[in-house]
Amino acid sequence: MSNILVGSKDTNVCSRGCQVFVDSGNSNIHGPAAMIKDINDSIKLSPDCSNYKKLPDVTLTIAGRSFSVSRRDYIYKVNKNECLSRFVETKDEYWTAVHTVYDYELEPTVKIGFAKSV
Repeated sequence: MSNILVGSKDTNVCSRGCQVFVDSGNSNIHGPAAMIKDINDSIKLSPDCSNYKKLPDVTLTIAGRSFSVSRRDYIYKVNKNECLSRFVETKDEYWTAVHTVYDYELEPTVKIGFAKSV
């Protein structure tokens, strides 16, 4: 990933490039603590949802293409008066400590294995 914009503001978070992974089975958008803090600080979400309709799109530039994420996608409305950002910190220690293997040998059954990284 080469860029993250909040509205039209360049966060400069990925000015040197960032490695990313996609987890389509998760509603949250994960990243390292500093990156997530910068994004959330730029969004300026009010925990009581009072500024929900004014929140900007967040645009991620990946492989030269820009993908906009709207407030409907990055804000979780707990209830009428409580909102949470879906930009959350990833605990990097987990991803570096675990290796994932997908076994398609006996389709249609797919096995997923986890092993401690060496």
